[in-house]
Amino acid sequence: MSLTLVPPSSPRPDDDNTPPGRASRAPLYALADSADADPLALLAALFDTADTTAPEWARVRLPGPGLSGLREKLLALGVGVPSFAPRADADADAGELLLLREAFWQLPQGPWLRVPPTSGLPRAHTYAAGKGRVPLRPAKPEPGTLLYARAIPHLGGEVFTVRVLDAGSAPDVAIFSAWQNSPRVAAAWRQTGTLEEHRAYLEASQNDPHVVPVLGSFGGEDALYAELYWAAEDSVGAHVPHLDVFDRGIHLLVGSEKHRGPHRVAAWAPSLAHALFLWDARTQRIVMEPRATNAKIARCMARGAGFVHTRTFDFPHKRAALLELTRERFFALAPFGFDGELPAAEPEPVATGVLAEPDDAPPTADGVAEQSGTAEGVNSGDANDGIPPTEVSNTVGEDVAPSTPAVAAPTEAESPRASEHAADESSK
Repeated sequence: MSLTLVPPSSPRPDDDNTPPGRASRAPLYALADSADADPLALLAALFDTADTTAPEWARVRLPGPGLSGLREKLLALGVGVPSFAPRADADADAGELLLLREAFWQLPQGPWLRVPPTSGLPRAHTYAAGKGRVPLRPAKPEPGTLLYARAIPHLGGEVFTVRVLDAGSAPDVAIFSAWQNSPRVAAAWRQTGTLEEHRAYLEASQNDPHVVPVLGSFGGEDALYAELYWAAEDSVGAHVPHLDVFDRGIHLLVGSEKHRGPHRVAAWAPSLAHALFLWDARTQRIVMEPRATNAKIARCMARGAGFVHTRTFDFPHKRAALLELTRERFFALAPFGFDGELPAAEPEPVATGVLAEPDDAPPTADGVAEQSGTAEGVNSGDANDGIPPTEVSNTVGEDVAPSTPAVAAPTEAESPRASEHAADESSK
């Protein structure tokens, strides 16, 4: 597929902020006639960039009869509109489509989500002990199921994957236990213990219908543990009355020392949010509730995915900062690029997005032995939604005294895609 940037012709002035005015200033590309052009590959070339320069809108000129099928596919996907031009100019723009970045990243047909989305399932309700009336949730994916995969352009196309942790898998339990017993993670989660104690904890999470425990991996090497939960059924739900029953929450720890740094945050933070928003289109909000003194994770999640610190509230065991990310904000920002400096050992960025094919998702057990002895990762906070077995210090890689004043995450006016990330990362 050959895309050529076409020089602008008569763009409207900047003070014309109408849809036709904005569309006239969008970059225009010409696509060579090709009968087998892939719409997803075209969209990735335009919007999945290594840095943060992907345009909000892009115009594509589709001349020739060989591209009529591609035009129909793009319109059927809902990622574009024929033209915003006035009726008098419609003929001139007949061969163009205006493609929308935020629509591309929401495509359930995209290569990222590896389980069927649940938003099309019937809506029924049941009653859960202590939680009242809740939606009847679909069965959780089986342990070991691959949930999500995305090739990361700024990491040279390395694939980040999310799979369901298997509490019956010796390697999965071993790496979780090694991370929890490492000084860095233990300082925050305070959940050191034996292999059997950690196995019991993971089995409880695996059997909890409102939590999905997962492992995130880079190129087959396990890097982080996270719990993806239905927020309204969690203890945070009592403190956030505007949560919908399909909104989600995230707890996590980054256990692998090898996979820390702002360039890695810029890969896993938007990927976790992306996975949840794709999994169910009814999910309109994702929340996190780290300790209020955990300024680093607030900054990481703000700059890495667009989370906003909206307020502070109190659990019985900690004062928490409420971090929220709405669906509209996330896809409008599309925070998938990285403008910071990469470490010398990292691969060169690729020029445009690389779609991770199903066979590109590597197994995640390969890196267990290597990491199990050096798992001094950064953690995100409490292991459970509300009160963990022991009080947790929700710091990010270092102790923060209770008297340390909280530092709010950047507000909605600040750019979450800035290259200045915190040195440590973790969320819960």
